[in-house]
Amino acid sequence: MDWHNFGSVCEGSSEGQTCRIMKKREKEAKPLEIYIYIDPVHPESWTLDGIVKKLVIEYGNYFTLRYVICITQYTMELAQGKKTANQKSSKVSALAVIEDQRFLTDESRSPYRAALAIKTAELQGKSAGKRFLRHFHERLHLEPEHILTNRVLLDCASLAKLDLDEFKKDFYSKSPITALYCDQKLSAEMDVQECPTLVLFNIRDDQEGLKISGHYPYPVYVQLLTEALGHQPTADAPPELIEYMRRYQFADTEEIALIYDMNAQETLREMKKLKLKQQVEPVTTKDGLFWRYTGG
Repeated sequence: MDWHNFGSVCEGSSEGQTCRIMKKREKEAKPLEIYIYIDPVHPESWTLDGIVKKLVIEYGNYFTLRYVICITQYTMELAQGKKTANQKSSKVSALAVIEDQRFLTDESRSPYRAALAIKTAELQGKSAGKRFLRHFHERLHLEPEHILTNRVLLDCASLAKLDLDEFKKDFYSKSPITALYCDQKLSAEMDVQECPTLVLFNIRDDQEGLKISGHYPYPVYVQLLTEALGHQPTADAPPELIEYMRRYQFADTEEIALIYDMNAQETLREMKKLKLKQQVEPVTTKDGLFWRYTGG
C-alpha cells in the first residue's frame, strides 16, 4: 500500500458529517505525518504514550501527530462479555454493533463508548480531541471501573474545556460513528493489525510509509523518524521538569524517567523536590506511582 498518498478526513459536524479518504495535502507545513493507532480501553495501546511525548518534545517540529482509533479483539471480547475471542469476529461486525444506540446508554458500560466519546471530542477540533484523550488516559488509571460512565466521560470533556452541551448532543448523533468508520477504513488502507501501531510517512516524497507495531526502545523510533526524513533530525531539549508537569498535569515515574533520561532513583529524587515545593503530589494506582501537578 502506497500509504504516503492517503489521509482521513471527516468533514462537517453533527448529522451532516461525511467521511472520505483524501490524497495528501500539498501545503503541509511539516514534512512528516505520524499516525498512532490506539484502542483506548486496551492497556497495551498506551505503552507508547511516553515515547510519543518524547518524540513530540524532541522532534515535534518535524511532524504532525494524528491519533486513529482502532477496535481490537480485546475490546470486542469486553463488549461480548467473553474471555475467549471468536477469531472470526471482525471490526466491521463491531462497528455494526456500535450503530445500535442501546450501547450508548450509561447502564451498558460498553467499551465502544470510549471510542465514540473520543471521536465526539474531536468534532470540536483536533486539539480538543487530544486534550480529551489525555484526560481519558488519566482517568483510565484512576477510575478504571468507572471509565465508561457518563460521569467520567463528561468530566473528561469538562477538563478538556469542551462545549458540554455540544458534546452531549453529538455523542448521540451519527457523527462520531461516521468518524470511527473513517478511522477503521484508514486502518484497513494501512493494513494495521494491532494496537499500538505507528505509521510514519514523508508527504514530500513518493516513498512508502514506515510502519511499526508494538513497543520498542526509544532509539528505534528516532531511527524510523530519520529514515522517513532522509536525514538526521536535530533534537530539541526537554523543558524544565516543572514545565513538563504543568503541560501534561499527570505522569508516571517511568514516563518522566524516559523523557529526562534518568534512572528510577534520580527521577524519584527530582519529583520529591517538587513535592516539597507543593508543586506535585504522588498518586498510587494499580498501575504504579504517578505524579499530579498541583500548581506553582
